[in-house]
Amino acid sequence: MSSKSEVLMDCWVPGSITVHLDLFSLWIRGLSLSDAARKHTPRFDGSQSSSERRMVLEIIQAETQEQYQFFEWLTPYLNEPALLSQQAIFHLDACQTCELIHRYYSFDPLVFRALLGKPLKKSNRREIDDIAGASSSSPASTRRQFDNLKRVLKHVYEEGQSSYVASMLNRSDSSASTPVGPVPRRAALRVVVEDFLLPVELGSHYLHAVFLCRHQVDTVKGRLASLDLSHWDSLAGVVMAMWADETTAAMDAALIERMKEARDRLTQRASLDQYRRLVLHQLRGHVTDSAALSAMDQCFATLIKQALQIGSGLDEPKEVRDLFVDVTEKLLEPLHKADLSFEQVMMLLHAADKVIPDLHDHHRARPPGAASAAAAELS
Repeated sequence: MSSKSEVLMDCWVPGSITVHLDLFSLWIRGLSLSDAARKHTPRFDGSQSSSERRMVLEIIQAETQEQYQFFEWLTPYLNEPALLSQQAIFHLDACQTCELIHRYYSFDPLVFRALLGKPLKKSNRREIDDIAGASSSSPASTRRQFDNLKRVLKHVYEEGQSSYVASMLNRSDSSASTPVGPVPRRAALRVVVEDFLLPVELGSHYLHAVFLCRHQVDTVKGRLASLDLSHWDSLAGVVMAMWADETTAAMDAALIERMKEARDRLTQRASLDQYRRLVLHQLRGHVTDSAALSAMDQCFATLIKQALQIGSGLDEPKEVRDLFVDVTEKLLEPLHKADLSFEQVMMLLHAADKVIPDLHDHHRARPPGAASAAAAELS
């Protein structure tokens, strides 16, 4: 027996890959290989022989199969887009990489609307099929969108937790002899955009959906069920901008504490009466309708109490879950019953905000503007 052994190795050096984006779009829509090949087949004008047509069909079938296999190989990298731009297995230029990622993370508004407020921890086949049937999206496409949103939510949560822990460790080391620099904290939107290589607009849509799913916000009770994805995107954006921690996308604990202080101070009878008088004085120069002014006077105290109660309770998961239900029932419905127009409601909210500096110095806590903004959006 020979003391020498041979090792045979195959080396494959691929060239640049031509990506058929139309086929990729069919693949992410969940079309089968045969259906995609059929859609990709050109119309014959009748001048071709049967053998020529058969040859064309075979070429298209083979090309579609090759592309579909390539897309399957790409899937692990598309699930972690930062790896796709760094890998050396497939030779893709920057434009191809960006386009593939953007299309892979595209979504059907009806599918995303159905997912809003869900915990996304798990899903069964029946739930995916139900959402697919209601949205006219294929089960495979619905699954992809579910998994994408779940993946972004998990990543944003983990990044936020890591940032929080690093910040706490940095504080505990602040007394050390060696100075510790500030811990860099990335805003949640930046995390989504940078780590998933998404454009800012698409990243914002994902982040707003992440916020609603993370807090399992009720989006289907009563009037809320009629709001489409664009409405919820705007509402989540308002609340996140005014009440959420930009790093973790969780509710801002410090702001909620200030809301509790405002509730304790402004709901005292003397303070609330002074607040009401200042608001009415401000409104008299702008509201000429005496009936509307009287309605504002009558509902003001209740609205302020309810708004402060909503804002100060957002450290409780259930209160965040019911945020828009409470805004609808406790703010919007009284305003509708008061028969105030949208313009009059906005004048009332603006006056309530403007006179805050005129209250006594020790009563200068600001009311929860996010509840007012959300009420304006919903109305």
